[in-house]
Amino acid sequence: MIPAKQILLGLALVVGGALIVNVPGWTVYGIPVSSGQGMLLIFAGVIWIGYVLLNRKKILIQEETVKEAKREAKRFVICPRCGETKYAKDVPGLKCPKCETALEELEGFYDRHPNLKLEEND
Repeated sequence: MIPAKQILLGLALVVGGALIVNVPGWTVYGIPVSSGQGMLLIFAGVIWIGYVLLNRKKILIQEETVKEAKREAKRFVICPRCGETKYAKDVPGLKCPKCETALEELEGFYDRHPNLKLEEND
């Protein structure tokens, strides 16, 4: 699998450089841009794409690690004794700070403990 965002960045550099090289009189905020600067953008884009292709496994692993860290940051735990909920990352040792009871995952908690579920009023 190829990291598409990084490849698109490299292609944008190459296309931007090609536009600068092929369009005479190109200016940025009124400052003229030379074709040499366009060639530099093309070169940077090619180098970037090459880097991404050579290191794609490493880049994909890093992206997956970031996604996993974000999922972990959103993980909630609950105390079965006092009912307090916390982010799992904020509780060292996964023990309730109030009553020192072992915390459980919030997801599926009320399926495992139906007696703790509040009754709905009709």
